[in-house]
Amino acid sequence: MKHVYEIYKQYFMTEEEECLVQQESMNEEEREYFLNRFRGNEECDLQSLIGMEIEEEEEQTLIGFCVLGGIFGEGIDLKRDSLIGVIVVGTGLPQVGCEREILKDYFDDDGENGFDYSYRYPGMNKVLQAAGTSSDRGRWGLSSCWMIVSGSIPTGDYSPESGNRCSL
Repeated sequence: MKHVYEIYKQYFMTEEEECLVQQESMNEEEREYFLNRFRGNEECDLQSLIGMEIEEEEEQTLIGFCVLGGIFGEGIDLKRDSLIGVIVVGTGLPQVGCEREILKDYFDDDGENGFDYSYRYPGMNKVLQAAGTSSDRGRWGLSSCWMIVSGSIPTGDYSPESGNRCSL
């Protein structure tokens, strides 16, 4: 993730952008600060309050770089236009472990694709959870956007046409 951030900073970042990068050992105070930077004043709906359409101009665009499934993986609700897009790099595959291998073997023995049930589906669930963080309507009523960047996607393993039950 830090490598992706460095490349983004070197080739794409402009003066109108500010980037926040998740650190490895963030304490509770640092996590709250990170999230609150995106929240702003989400409880105040000024447009409804004064009954006029408001065009907001942000001084800077705020971009966050986080680890998929990390400390910001679940239980975060960013409302309105606090978060209007997510780019997920990778497919979120969980680490190989004894429990996952037992699950894989079980489904393989049952004639199913054990890899799908023990790794692919849980990984895509993480991706969809990350995308769900931005699923609320964005600024001006536009839908949020999200994108998955992975070399595995073009192989067809994640498409409905592949016969897998995991559809996007």
